[in-house]
Amino acid sequence: MAASNGEILSTINLKCPIGMTSVYAGGDLVAVNNIGCGFNLYNFRTGMLVQSAITGCTSALITDVRFHENTAVVIGGSGRGKVYVVNLQQNAVIQELCHGGDTEPVQAIDAICIGDCYRIASGSSASEPDICIWEKEIKMAVIRPKQADAKSKYLLIALCLLTGTLLLITICQNLPVGIKILKDVRSLACLSN
Repeated sequence: MAASNGEILSTINLKCPIGMTSVYAGGDLVAVNNIGCGFNLYNFRTGMLVQSAITGCTSALITDVRFHENTAVVIGGSGRGKVYVVNLQQNAVIQELCHGGDTEPVQAIDAICIGDCYRIASGSSASEPDICIWEKEIKMAVIRPKQADAKSKYLLIALCLLTGTLLLITICQNLPVGIKILKDVRSLACLSN
């Protein structure tokens, strides 16, 4: 909806029942939990399917889904006692966090960044409901190598500047001695002739 007048911006018609959705605040993406199969990613302005991630869910259960790591991953629940972390670039489940038994429904998910890691909270709606909290290192496969390359370049430039400065200081400090040695060598050359 447009904030000014409450009009619908777009409508996405899906072919399967949906559970939860999550809108990425930094872009035009919406993640949708498809009941029974996994997660889909849509451009919410155009309604176009961007990507699908099959997690192998077998039950028709509404589960939560969340974007994380700047849309590098989607985190979602399941009806099989697991929390799935799906890498969107690889279109693959990169981690399965075991919340409970094989038939335990994990329907509530949330995550928050804390420094170089994030915490994932999952809630179960089993007969004995519980909440599990994990801490996971942030692994932004797309962003970190570029940052590392940039850091390496800046480090190399700084090292070259430092080496050049030290070389210049050494030359300047030893310049009078070098000139005196050169004069002494010339004097000896003149005497020997």
